[in-house]
Amino acid sequence: MLVTRLHGGGCAAQTAALAHAPRRARVACHWKGKNKGTPSSKHNVTNRSKRLAMEHTMALEQERVARGEDPEAQAPQLALVLDGANLAWAYADAVARHTGYRGRIGPLSRGIDLAMQHEALQGCAPRVFLPRHYVIGKQHELVDGWSVPRECIPDHTSIKRVSKMSKRATVRNEKVYAMVQEGNAVLVTRNTSTPGGRNRDDVELLVEAKRTGGLVCTNDQFRDHKRTRAVGFRQPSHFKDWLRRNRFEFEFRVTGDIDEEALSTQEAARDPLPLEGEEKWTIVGEDGDDKDHLGRPKRGLDPRHPLLWADRLEVTFVPKFTPPIANRLGLVEEEGVGQEGAEAFSA
Repeated sequence: MLVTRLHGGGCAAQTAALAHAPRRARVACHWKGKNKGTPSSKHNVTNRSKRLAMEHTMALEQERVARGEDPEAQAPQLALVLDGANLAWAYADAVARHTGYRGRIGPLSRGIDLAMQHEALQGCAPRVFLPRHYVIGKQHELVDGWSVPRECIPDHTSIKRVSKMSKRATVRNEKVYAMVQEGNAVLVTRNTSTPGGRNRDDVELLVEAKRTGGLVCTNDQFRDHKRTRAVGFRQPSHFKDWLRRNRFEFEFRVTGDIDEEALSTQEAARDPLPLEGEEKWTIVGEDGDDKDHLGRPKRGLDPRHPLLWADRLEVTFVPKFTPPIANRLGLVEEEGVGQEGAEAFSA
């Protein structure tokens, strides 16, 4: 019951009218200016991103019509954003487990190539996001350069030296850098001094996928980005719903026989017998001259290293499409197709 204090003999009729007035006329709406997630609300971030993507697509079609082109013949491709670091690490881990390699593994660019060459993703416009130091920087941080001896770099990788000014030479992975020049890859600089800067490539990846309305290929759950404002979602539930409709996972299936006897022989050959007496190892220097070295020669690359098995094993990239993503790719027409059916079709 509304109680008012009258000053100077106020009118009783005004007091009664105020007491029986509707509550919504006196109290501000509780959801105004907030995002409550209602589907029809103009404040819904998910609907707004979908609307912006549709408006962008319609604007491109209108431009093609104005130029006299057929919009149906040149329909825009579906954007595909790939987590390059996740793909490279997953491929190296799968091959290392199959060959029994127990050393330190590193990201390999072969995983990115297999993902971009998959048949089900050929109708998409791929774009790979990679940390900058994976392509340009120090040799032990580059893709295809982790745990690889320096003398094995020219024979097994496409890493080239691009700068000799600093004490530690700056090298570059020419294979991946060619993708950057073609516009199929984006390099993101990580700020390792701050916790948030270490995941800067993930943030840029999500922002690009949200802007273009494309798909995201990664095994990362992005749990540490559900409250990141730069992504553009006001509530974690909206971010999870967007990931469910736009993100798909993958795996690498490795098949092929491993000759354990031959590998054991190669591993034993890496450890030569010790020298007797005053004999010294003879090492060939960079200028071609022989040099005596008191220590043992460099052992070279481990025969079980994943980098050596790119052509000797059959590695298959298997995307795990959910029903919403399979429908967007045109792989299934029925709404009730489960995840196993979509995966079997894509494989």
